[in-house]
Amino acid sequence: MSREAGPKASAQTAPRPPKDRRPARRRTRAGTAGESGWFIYYRVPEAELATVAAAVRGFQARLQADWPGLRAEWLRRPELVGGQLTLMEVYRWAGIGTAAAAGLAAAIEDAAGVLAPHLASERHREQFLPCA
Repeated sequence: MSREAGPKASAQTAPRPPKDRRPARRRTRAGTAGESGWFIYYRVPEAELATVAAAVRGFQARLQADWPGLRAEWLRRPELVGGQLTLMEVYRWAGIGTAAAAGLAAAIEDAAGVLAPHLASERHREQFLPCA
């Protein structure tokens, strides 16, 4: 019975390149390595969805134009609960310093002010960072 070399057989595998020559991490569905992200969720009455959709798409496009490197998404839960939808804005960025991030947070909240008359809940913002 012959044994084939497995992953631990280093004599037949190519050596790993030094850290400074390794390829950059590839983009994943969750975003790019090193990106931070804010997730802002809230509820709206189903009847307000079209109005809210137009507003969110408009201000997210403006924010992305004003903040190079910012990526924005808009998501919803699939279920309707008590006539309301839960929506989520997702903002991802890389390379924005702490002071600029505070400015970005203020710009997002200022832009989202148009949603106030249409909301059935407060907007809740959570931040997530990449795992090391």
